[in-house]
Amino acid sequence: MTSLARIVLGSATSRPSSPAWTDDRGTLTRSALGRAVLTAARRLPPGAVVIHSADQREVAVRSLAGLIARRPVRVVPHSAGAAALRAAQDANPTRGVAFFTSGTTGTPKLHRTRPGIRAVAQLISSLGVLPLPSHPVVASLSPVDHGHGWSAMLMTLLVGGHFLCGTGVAARPPCRRIDLLTGVPLSLREYAASPPSSEIGLVLSGSDRLTDADDIERRLGAPVYDAYGSTETGTVCVASPDERRYPGAVGRPLAGVRVHELDGVLEIRSPMLGRGVFRGDRGRIRDGIVIVEGRADGRRVSGGVTTDPQAVATWLGALPGVVDVELSERSDPRFGSRTVFTVTSTTPLDPRRLRARIAHEFGAAAVPVDLIVRRLTPGRGEKDETLTKGQFRALSQGSRRDPAGAVVSVAGCPRQP
Repeated sequence: MTSLARIVLGSATSRPSSPAWTDDRGTLTRSALGRAVLTAARRLPPGAVVIHSADQREVAVRSLAGLIARRPVRVVPHSAGAAALRAAQDANPTRGVAFFTSGTTGTPKLHRTRPGIRAVAQLISSLGVLPLPSHPVVASLSPVDHGHGWSAMLMTLLVGGHFLCGTGVAARPPCRRIDLLTGVPLSLREYAASPPSSEIGLVLSGSDRLTDADDIERRLGAPVYDAYGSTETGTVCVASPDERRYPGAVGRPLAGVRVHELDGVLEIRSPMLGRGVFRGDRGRIRDGIVIVEGRADGRRVSGGVTTDPQAVATWLGALPGVVDVELSERSDPRFGSRTVFTVTSTTPLDPRRLRARIAHEFGAAAVPVDLIVRRLTPGRGEKDETLTKGQFRALSQGSRRDPAGAVVSVAGCPRQP
């Protein structure tokens, strides 16, 4: 059955009383969700709709209302920084939904769901790859203010399915079977460590490199598919379990998508991108299957969120008194690796406040695991201070003495040899 036929059949055979949305606050039927969206559409103020809220039901209702009202919709994740929110407010009034999911660092990038028929075809063509039943129950571990979660929600509603929003609901599903469980690899891995008793039909990973699909598949007892794309292009490939036989394989291009390799870098053209070419990853194409080998633009992905450590380093380097910023990485059992910044300054800097300012400006994902302040003191050499995330949460204001007897700001601790 084609993707379009499944949408038409799903919408035609779904009942108004059928469940459409479930979150921690309860369940909305299709008719209740429809009324909420129409009411929100009538109450929208003039101009673009900018959404920045931790309430995922509000994000869903207002974004759908903006689409119905033919307004530009700008979604900023609740965990993103001030730079993303400013960019969303200043963006050109282009119709469609734009996700400023990478606004946590550097120049925010847009994920547009354009109103064109080719963009819609790209969005729904994954249905031709995923063997879902009619009116599927889809549980998303990604929030709907993230492009991956929002696309899963829209796809579910188009086929007359039931969308379960959030990790809490997925851990305690209101049904015996989840037809599709979707999320970033990190959340899927943690979910699989203690899965619920509900049966899971299949799993869809996305927004980050999938390295432990076999373990997730074994723990959940369901085949694992892998979606590949970016905030600019939307989902461009979906790999079936058979297509994952090559390391790094992400499947074949979806409808309307063109992927080529030039000098070891993937060039992507897609309806959601519109005009132009996206180059962001190193990779190649083998037997028609796209294989991704890593980032080509210097950015990194942490828990499904793209960050730009160099943008944070540039921001730190512009602070008064800072003469040098060193960027390094440290292995991390949960995220693979985390950033470490060493800042050399001629003026006192509070590591606690620096971390808070980084989180405010660039978002939580941009905060380094360690922030070392190396203060240059004339005639006394250098003094090192570092602050880990655990100490950042645990320490309170004041001062203390280290084992050698030196007074150290409680916002930091002596750098470990």
